[in-house]
Amino acid sequence: MKNFTFLLLLFCSSIYAQKNAPVAGQAARLIDLLKKDYSTVNIIDRTETVSRDMDEVISILMVYSNNNDKSNFMNEITLKKASLTNYQEALDNYTTLNKGVSGLNISSTAVADVFNNIKKISDSITSKKKQYYKAKIKFNIEVLEKIRDHFKENNQYLNYITNIFILKFTNVNNMSYDSLAEANYTSSIHY
Repeated sequence: MKNFTFLLLLFCSSIYAQKNAPVAGQAARLIDLLKKDYSTVNIIDRTETVSRDMDEVISILMVYSNNNDKSNFMNEITLKKASLTNYQEALDNYTTLNKGVSGLNISSTAVADVFNNIKKISDSITSKKKQYYKAKIKFNIEVLEKIRDHFKENNQYLNYITNIFILKFTNVNNMSYDSLAEANYTSSIHY
């Protein structure tokens, strides 16, 4: 009977310990993102990386709010779908034109016209992509501000953490000095 009780106690304590493990993992990931140095990221991929990391921060912080608050956040703030639609249309045009060009035997004047069209579409994609990520980062900062305002009453610590992320991502977005960035060679979670 003692062995059974001991095993039951051991099993229950291991289940309880696992209950707290995701919180520690989330805290470690938030610290890694807070200390991430975006000046070392390739300039071409920078806005995509910042946007992806902001989405991750928002998803981690949303875990600590209840379901009603989550739906309220999303109802109050909407991402302009026009940005995404324009970017997607430009990508589709480029893909269609690229597929059409790959199998053609055409004269040199036609080639010049085709490549001029590809360049125009490529420039359009680059422009739409910049507009999209600019709108998405602005949207994410607004979401973080709503989360911060929600935690102002319920959880002062998460309010403070959210405010730090707002300052970090605002500085990163404006290409300002990021005082929180540091090289983290012993990162607990690799990105």
